[in-house]
Amino acid sequence: QSTWDLHLSFSSSHHGIMMSNGSDYYRHSDDYITDTGTGTGTSDVDNDVDSIVVTEGHASCIGLDLDHFPEILYDHKDEITRIDFTFNLITDLIPLTEFDVLEELILDNNWITDDVIGDLPPLPQLHTL
Repeated sequence: QSTWDLHLSFSSSHHGIMMSNGSDYYRHSDDYITDTGTGTGTSDVDNDVDSIVVTEGHASCIGLDLDHFPEILYDHKDEITRIDFTFNLITDLIPLTEFDVLEELILDNNWITDDVIGDLPPLPQLHTL
């Protein structure tokens, strides 16, 4: 018998359910259903990277099913102080190495494990994770 975490998301642009027991997961959103077993999942939906907005040092990447850091973030790496990756498929934090001024990193409802957090690169300005 295993324990599953259930995450519900509802916003004007995204509705979804994600269940995880730490290694297996099931994800259902308004656009697709995925039952991927173990590892990182992909979807048949194109990630809407064009909808990422960077304003006043804040980057919003909520609910885009991203499994990587989009190039637009690197274009603004010296000014981004806050990134919100809520409801994505992020599994690696090493790309954050280049974000020296990052103060807040929101990673709710991603595929982050304790090992990944242990590999978090030094971020001298980070105060909220």
